Amino acid sequence: MSSNEDLFSDIVAKMTEIALADGKITEEEQELLASAQVNLLMYDEALAKALEDGIIDEEEMELLEGFKEQIIQDAILVSEVSQGISEDELRILDALIHLVRGNKPREE
Repeated sequence: MSSNEDLFSDIVAKMTEIALADGKITEEEQELLASAQVNLLMYDEALAKALEDGIIDEEEMELLEGFKEQIIQDAILVSEVSQGISEDELRILDALIHLVRGNKPREE
């Protein structure tokens, strides 16, 4: 497993941990987790392709950064589909945003 796969596994694990904090994962939380997981895998594929030549040029970096923001926007849209964003979904989104951007999630 690559270090990127480890990172993405860590992101999904952290999101799942937050979702399970109240002892259950709602259907909306499951949809959010599934969406993030799919998008993270697609990002990983794009990153691997960018690294094929051993370097990431400026164009590839911009593409990857845009992909990160798209992961966040997709997660927000998935959360908003239901009757608004619950507190649990907000905590999951917060962790996703911080981790995708390379920051530590806020402590609760």
